[in-house]
Amino acid sequence: MPFEIVGMSLATALITASILIVLAIYFSAAFCREGAMSYTIGFVRKNERDVWATETPTAHQAVAMIATLQESTEEIRFISSPQEGEMGIEMLLLLAKEEAEELPRGR
Repeated sequence: MPFEIVGMSLATALITASILIVLAIYFSAAFCREGAMSYTIGFVRKNERDVWATETPTAHQAVAMIATLQESTEEIRFISSPQEGEMGIEMLLLLAKEEAEELPRGR
């Protein structure tokens, strides 16, 4: 193929990049509030070795992002936050639950 990027076609690379950009914009804009923790999710896309990372402003959004990534990636490598350090999905789910309890009832 004349247009290949690390073993994937240009079209596939553009679609993947577009999806990640849209998700990043959505998750960074939605539900952002002062004092919220941020979460970084490291992942490896199928048939690749490079680790990619994305950041979300809330635990709830990190859980949603992981669910989305698991549909299109082979492996979640890490979940971390500056406040909590590295954590597993169980800890993230607990933090998302606590976060939901702190939100005003109107949301």
